[in-house]
Amino acid sequence: MSTVPQVGQSIELFGVGCQGCGSFRGQFEVREIEEAGGLARLVVHAREVLCDGVTRRTPFLEMILDWNPELECWQTRCGAGQAIISISGHYQGPRRALA
Repeated sequence: MSTVPQVGQSIELFGVGCQGCGSFRGQFEVREIEEAGGLARLVVHAREVLCDGVTRRTPFLEMILDWNPELECWQTRCGAGQAIISISGHYQGPRRALA
């Protein structure tokens, strides 16, 4: 089973923005972790971010990643919409156990 990254750990994130605003990848440091009732939230701080596509700025200094259990993915705010985030490696969020 996968685990949540630890506070202080460096993680690699990949993101795809909404409404054609591009994508990004980068190294982030985990600053805070909250887990409750099958939900998870990470607060991460950017160390290095590379943007592709239309996105030319780096609004990613600090991001809050929320686990969406319905879509089974991480999401963060991207302007007026949401960006889908993938944590490199392994973590796929809290999973329900099959009976």
